[in-house]
Amino acid sequence: MPGRSIPVYAPFVLVIAVLSLVLWAPDPFLGDWHNFWYAGHLVATGRSPYDASSYAGLEPQFADLAAERQVLPWPYPPWTNLFLAPFGALPLRAGIIALHATLVVLGIGGILMLARQLPLRGTGTQALALTIAAAYEPFVRATRTAHFDALLLLGVLLLAAGWRRDSAWRFGLGAVLVAVKPHVVLVLALASVVALVGSRRWRTFATTAVALAAFAGLGWLVSPMPAPAANAATWLALPVGHDSSTWTLGAMLAGTAWPIAGVALLVVPLALCARALRISPPSRSALFVFAAAAVSLAVVPYAQSYDYLTLLPIAWLLVRSAEDKPRPMRDLVLTLAVVVAVLVPWLAYFGDYVIDSHALRSTEPLLMLLLLPLIARTANVALSVSSPVSATEHGSPAA
Repeated sequence: MPGRSIPVYAPFVLVIAVLSLVLWAPDPFLGDWHNFWYAGHLVATGRSPYDASSYAGLEPQFADLAAERQVLPWPYPPWTNLFLAPFGALPLRAGIIALHATLVVLGIGGILMLARQLPLRGTGTQALALTIAAAYEPFVRATRTAHFDALLLLGVLLLAAGWRRDSAWRFGLGAVLVAVKPHVVLVLALASVVALVGSRRWRTFATTAVALAAFAGLGWLVSPMPAPAANAATWLALPVGHDSSTWTLGAMLAGTAWPIAGVALLVVPLALCARALRISPPSRSALFVFAAAAVSLAVVPYAQSYDYLTLLPIAWLLVRSAEDKPRPMRDLVLTLAVVVAVLVPWLAYFGDYVIDSHALRSTEPLLMLLLLPLIARTANVALSVSSPVSATEHGSPAA
């Protein structure tokens, strides 16, 4: 009904309006705006962001970036530079404004795409889910600090849509989008390959492989990476504690025994994830996409809390699952969604600021994995595979 959209979207618009001053950073040297602009500028002007000499002799306001690049190389793969180069072709302030506007549009677009892909039946629950998404700390921080995790959210949603509809182009485009930050989607990449091969979706497999090869090949042609293994080794050699990974939480709890503590922290969440996927396997739903994205963030050696934007669909499904429950339990599940997706991320962020750490934020992927069994049966309906897998086994055209 046309009149229904006003109350449903009103809280979402209000939260975005209130947060607009936070979403739009006034200083180009706040966060990584200048970092990403300059990398794009180097590519646009025919130079390499992987060459430490490209950062020599910069203006004083780039001093911190120049010093960092003498120790830590540019960490992103060549194909990510394709996204940044158009903004780097513009002057500094104009390029950052254009990048910022793009990230705002992509972030809001990702939330609206999530709302369309997983529609909620009730006006109240839909308004609540949209409000949670707008106030989600990873969305706010990614948009404020220049990180393009909105591309990952869009990519994860396209992967899920491609799996549900057996749509090769959707799945392939989703794979390309999540590849801009490959280190935080490694388990998702592996799970996708296993699911495609296991279901014999050869058309989707081939389309995705060609899309990724073209994307990576063009990126490497435009901006070759001379020593990828050495680059990765430099970042992996950083002491544990510089990021929001499970291993950082393990180091806070157990010091030098952080590997043991990290594995111990993962045991129950991974077991519950496996249980959820037995209830809602890839043959029945696309839940494995969101689950694998969460596992990727839980096990990766290096991640930041803005990368957790890909966890948002799990929180959304938690709200969706509440609609199937009787009143007392419904209210409890909705309260849980607010706590896990709004209160915990923000309390963890400010708590880390107080104790000068990143460890508290690393609980978020673990908590989302713990919730998967609660939403598995809902996923069988909300994320159901629309056509039998057998119909795809012989390469039938994708929708």
